[in-house]
Formats: sequence, structure tokens, C-alpha cells
Amino acid sequence: MYFTFLAAGGLLLLIFTYTHRLGFSEREPEIFIEAPFPALLDVEKTEPQPFLVPLRTKGRNIVDRNGSRVKLASLDLIGMRALDIFIAVVESLTEAGIAVIINNHITQATWCCGANPYDTAWYNNHIGAFCRVRQTEDQWLDNWHLMMSLLRSDWLTFVEGVSSSNDLSGVRERPVVLDHDHRVVYSAHVYSWSGWGSLEGKYSKRSFESFAASMMDDWAYSLGQDIAPVWVVEFGCPHLPNNFHYWNNLMRFLKLLDADFAYWAINPKKPANDELETYGLVGDDWETPILDYRLRDMIRLGKQ
Repeated sequence: MYFTFLAAGGLLLLIFTYTHRLGFSEREPEIFIEAPFPALLDVEKTEPQPFLVPLRTKGRNIVDRNGSRVKLASLDLIGMRALDIFIAVVESLTEAGIAVIINNHITQATWCCGANPYDTAWYNNHIGAFCRVRQTEDQWLDNWHLMMSLLRSDWLTFVEGVSSSNDLSGVRERPVVLDHDHRVVYSAHVYSWSGWGSLEGKYSKRSFESFAASMMDDWAYSLGQDIAPVWVVEFGCPHLPNNFHYWNNLMRFLKLLDADFAYWAINPKKPANDELETYGLVGDDWETPILDYRLRDMIRLGKQ
């Protein structure tokens, strides 16, 4: 019995040591915090660059009718309120004849994906009558087919990867094929806790060489080989960084590839329980930007 307790205690100590190391906070060097902050507004570059629809893909880029690259950025919206930006986007789309439907991809107002079993798959009829929105797998397929058949031929279709949207490696052998060519844009997520399942561990602990190799295997090969555009649509870090190593590697890699990106998230609070969103980029007034390493790096990245 004594040896049983000793073994159990040793296992708990090992687990505590390992998880403690995973949560190790790597703070910003002081020189990084004190580095000058670029201007939020570049007067000479705030006018939106005109482009001609329809858009299409050309190798790794999204291009307009004349073949000019269209970058996924809106510098003309810098300085506007979030609601003004939302209205500008909706008006721009509706003027082009595109209906806007707000995406509520889960049935409860909560942070990210939540733990609602009704929202874990595209079908939920096996759970019972308590689902707010119920559908079988066959109903989901019918609804998906109907929706896709109504899409215009000149629309771009965004397709995310598997494994929490990290992995697009399967596209090498089985790319998404539409009836209309040059309309598929892939998108990927890259967070510090990703990389699980690999012997090299999470991205927060990787060397740049290991991190870059994983990015190339998962999605960046499509840009490097000029196959199709990839939009890095989700990544983020807290205001007080404990993943500076990951962030620095990601910024370095995105700069090398000149990849289009989107940050998650802007909002100061999570939807549930008014909890602080540590990844947010604005204060509680939804107007005051949090001028830290994240915004500074992304402004520089967007201007390259």
C-alpha cells in the first residue's frame, strides 16, 4: 500500500511539474515594450485602393478583374467606431446586391464555442428534444446543398481546415473543387495552444524552425507553391503576454510570407458573465484602442 501511494504521489508531482512548465509566462523584454509605436493613421495610405469585381484567385493571391492583387485589409476604416465599420461593411455589400446575414454559429451567447452539446456537430437529433435548433445529418446535407446552389458563380468560397481549423494539409491531395474555377480561398487558425498531438509540443514552446515547418506542412505550402490563397483568419494573444515567444514567431512568419490575416478578437468583454476578454484590442468604451505590442506589430505587418 505504501508503494502505491508513493507511485501515485510521484505521478501527481510529474503532472504538476509538466503543466506548470506549459503555463510558464514568457514576459516581453523591456526594450520591446518601449519600442516606438507607429502612427495609427497613415494619411497617404488611408484611401481605399479601387478594384474591379468579380474577384478570383490567381495562385496564392486574390485578384480583381484586371489581375491586380486585392489585399484583405481596409485601411480606410481606421479610426471609425465598431458600429460604423459594421454599417459600412453592410452597406458596401448590399449596394453590390449581396444580402448580409449575421453569423450566429452557436445557439447560446457565450465565449467562442462553449460546451453546449447541441452545437458540437452539424447534426444533433440524437440528443433529444431540448435542442433549440434540431436537424439530422440528412437535413444538414439538404440545407447545405440548397444554400450552395444559390451562390453566385463569381463569389469567393472560404474553406477552413480541420483540427480546430489548423490543418489544411489534406488540400494537397484533395483540394476543394467547384464548378467555377479560381473561387476557393482557404483559411487557417494559428493559436499558441495549437500544435497539440505533436512530439514537438504546442506552438508556444516551439523554436522558429519547428514552428515554420509546421506552418508550411499545415497551410503555408499553398502560398509558397502559389496554389491558392490562404487567409490566416484567427490568432491572438492577451494584453499582458505569456506567449511572446509564439507571437514573435508568428509575426516573423507572416511577414516572410506576406500572408493576409485577421485578428481574434476586438471586443473588451466575453459575451457571458461580462468577463474580461484578455485578447481584446479596445477598452470598455469600445473606442479606446489598447496600444500594446499586438496592435503595433499588426499595423507594421499590414503596411508592408
